[in-house]
Amino acid sequence: MHVQTSGSYSAELFSHIWDSLVRPGMARVINTYARSISDIMGCTIEPHIYQGVGLNECSSFYCSFESSSMPFRLYLEITTDSRQGLDMFIIDFSIPKELRGLGIGTDLARLLLDSSAGLKIRQVTLNPVSKRAERFWAGVGFEKVNNRGLMAYQVREHSLKLVV
Repeated sequence: MHVQTSGSYSAELFSHIWDSLVRPGMARVINTYARSISDIMGCTIEPHIYQGVGLNECSSFYCSFESSSMPFRLYLEITTDSRQGLDMFIIDFSIPKELRGLGIGTDLARLLLDSSAGLKIRQVTLNPVSKRAERFWAGVGFEKVNNRGLMAYQVREHSLKLVV
């Protein structure tokens, strides 16, 4: 896994956040999720994490999962607030067209939501780019939260957790 720092945070602050928050659980869950994606997709998926500043000046960790052999993309932003709560925003989720309609996207989305519970994520949000995407995300438990199309999934304590 590759970790890169950027933005206005000092190396000490990033190191503190990484050591106390990310390293113990997040890196393990992210690597496990990447291995699970690789198994489902049948190709190697590489996870990358980097730090930056997100909306409302919150500290953010960005995770990308990509394959060099297949046009698969998953980009996430995990934000921390002043109470050290975690929220996730799905920036991009795309599987190859020839693999759509086979249940692979649903399996990957549900696995992501289950992994979110293991990370103690409170809410996962996204902004679907089409009606088809909106129906897809509604099918895995997301609900509209405003009139601009934003959808959210409230992570529940009883969500399945990945065994890592």
